[in-house]
Amino acid sequence: ITGEKRPSSDMMKPKPKPQKKKKKKDPNEPQKPVSAYALFFRDTQAAIKGQNPNATFGDVSKIVAS
Repeated sequence: ITGEKRPSSDMMKPKPKPQKKKKKKDPNEPQKPVSAYALFFRDTQAAIKGQNPNATFGDVSKIVAS
């Protein structure tokens, strides 16, 4: 039994995943246009915030969505 080889501890370790390279953002890249819902939400949010000053962002979002 002493002649048997066991796998070394190096073989038992999981292989590290290759890291993805993050693309650098171009500072001169044009901005994406704002969606119609985002424009609607901005306008509606101001009115709802005026009626419910203590409402959280989540509460306001639920009211706008309904």
